[in-house]
Amino acid sequence: MVARYQKLKRDGWTLRVQSDYAVPEFVALCSPEGKRDNPEFEKIRDSRNTLLFRFHWNGKTFYHKEFKSPTFGRQLRKRFRAFHQIRVIRALRRRGLNCPDVLCAGRKGIRIFCVYEGLAADGNAPTLYRRIVDASETRISAEEFLRQFGLFTGTMHRRRVAHGDYQWGNVLVRFADDGLRFMLIDNDRTSALTGLIYWYRLRNLIQLMHAADYVPAAHWEFFWNGYTEGYRKSLCWKSLIERTVRQRVAQRRLESAERKGARQCK
Repeated sequence: MVARYQKLKRDGWTLRVQSDYAVPEFVALCSPEGKRDNPEFEKIRDSRNTLLFRFHWNGKTFYHKEFKSPTFGRQLRKRFRAFHQIRVIRALRRRGLNCPDVLCAGRKGIRIFCVYEGLAADGNAPTLYRRIVDASETRISAEEFLRQFGLFTGTMHRRRVAHGDYQWGNVLVRFADDGLRFMLIDNDRTSALTGLIYWYRLRNLIQLMHAADYVPAAHWEFFWNGYTEGYRKSLCWKSLIERTVRQRVAQRRLESAERKGARQCK
């Protein structure tokens, strides 16, 4: 069932609130004002681009995310995409992918924010993988975890979805009776595409492997086995992507070593 939203005005904010949550108490909690000094809100991240809080209401967990930008131009472009997240979540759900619902989105001038539901999970992908490797998690092997992760990624691409920032940390994982359930978060730049998405698929795979260079090279074979099972036309990309990732990882390590050497020389 497609979620319905109500349009509301509050303190200068234009809001879209899911109908089941359009009650004054919840709408008041969604306001971005005063979050930093409110003990009910736990600050999760305050970065260059986002300010993220966690809060609880009626026994449930929610995440409040306000989008920032270093330049006025970029912030203005984000303002025109204030309700993009609602459309993206609807598209992902239609294509059978799990993701948190957007319960409230708002804009005021060039400021925009979203409130997401909290999802029950056993951890995000990197946390769970590390627990498997150090044997504190024994319900699944590292090889099978990577195969199922690859299967999910291939299925996502076959359904013409490209995540905007496909890092391991943006995938939540939950154990189910028939295997693992993967859930996409941080979908602000995710696209449900209808045209050619060859480049977007490559970019997702490069992001994924580049960010997880702690995975042994031989173990990526299990990921590729799952990926080609989910998206059979992709095997020809394997050598190109692995070569690109090796080059980028080597360059990153070289730059890190140079910065470390420069600090030691001071």
